[in-house]
Amino acid sequence: MRKIQIDLPGSGLVLEACLDLPAVSGPFPGVVLCHPHPLYGGNMNNNVILAVSRALTSNGIASLRFNFRGVGRSQGCFANGIGEQEDARAALLLLAKQEEIDPSR
Repeated sequence: MRKIQIDLPGSGLVLEACLDLPAVSGPFPGVVLCHPHPLYGGNMNNNVILAVSRALTSNGIASLRFNFRGVGRSQGCFANGIGEQEDARAALLLLAKQEEIDPSR
């Protein structure tokens, strides 16, 4: 699995993200992975998120993991789910623009 650290711009904030790619050449279908609730310790390096990402990449699917606002190196603070929806939307848009991703898949 190849990993690319990305600064994800969204809603005036910069969010910490990581694009995990299969070891073979692409372009690949892609999936955005959202971590568990941040107020309960969730982040993009959660064991479940990492396991899902490894399973996806081993099957030829790229994944974009990111930290919601206020988590890890991501700017901002928890926004009662409203801002977090914007974060997820920004992650999806960014994933579709990556050269390693086939947005039609």
